[in-house]
Amino acid sequence: MPKLDQPKQVNNAGYLGAILDSDAFVRAFEAAGGWPGEQFFNWNEFATQNFEMAEECLKINYYGVKRMIEAHISLLQLSDSARIVNVSSLSGLLKLIKCMTTQPEGERFDWNELATHNY
Repeated sequence: MPKLDQPKQVNNAGYLGAILDSDAFVRAFEAAGGWPGEQFFNWNEFATQNFEMAEECLKINYYGVKRMIEAHISLLQLSDSARIVNVSSLSGLLKLIKCMTTQPEGERFDWNELATHNY
């Protein structure tokens, strides 16, 4: 059985799956006098996203973590002190992936799959 002798690090640099309009964000930041709250923050003004970009975001931010856990679970189960530390960002918030919920029924992401996995 292979031995996991050093922590493994994976970095996807918070892939958002959208093209951001930095000028619109700066305007909202200035209008809010700091980090824009809900009244100043409208993702439709800050980001452009299509289905392919949202799908790639899910592949990295959800399925990437899921596959990493599946690949290492047998090693982790052998340890008395196994740990998985997953550090996320705003990119991991599924509610931000708006175009995933606007696709025709047969093309939508199965959100129930997220709630049914226990590791």
